[in-house]
Amino acid sequence: MLTPIVKQRVRSVVLPLTIVSGALAIACADGADPDSGATPRGTGTASNSVSVEMTEWAVKPSVSSVAAGAVQFVTRNAGTTPHDLVLLRTDVAADRLEKTTAGQVDEAKYTVVGRLPQLNAGQSQTLLATMPADEYVLICNVVGHYDLGMRAGFDVN
Repeated sequence: MLTPIVKQRVRSVVLPLTIVSGALAIACADGADPDSGATPRGTGTASNSVSVEMTEWAVKPSVSSVAAGAVQFVTRNAGTTPHDLVLLRTDVAADRLEKTTAGQVDEAKYTVVGRLPQLNAGQSQTLLATMPADEYVLICNVVGHYDLGMRAGFDVN
């Protein structure tokens, strides 16, 4: 049997731990289905949200332009092979980007605004990028995919 003093000490430790645990659970929850492959989007808020579907052989943003500021790219690999997403700031047309001898876009020639790692079929992930007004290109830079059509021009006003 616990004495009143021991009970008080237990309460003084358990209650704060319970509150902290609950706060952490709420702060870490992002509503993503743990089996979907989605990951938390990180900190910050986006004034614009763009859905991006990647398939063989296309990058399909839900809109072609947004207002300048924080932009959230909710990206899903709806294809059957791995795809990545790279956001490039450039005034070069989407189908005219310079490539390396390895068959990838030469990212060193452009300003990389953000990127997602390769997503397997069915996986989703969100990228938050701060984008000033300018012209951009969204690409999959897995070897050969750009040449197969995995690119889209994108404007930020």
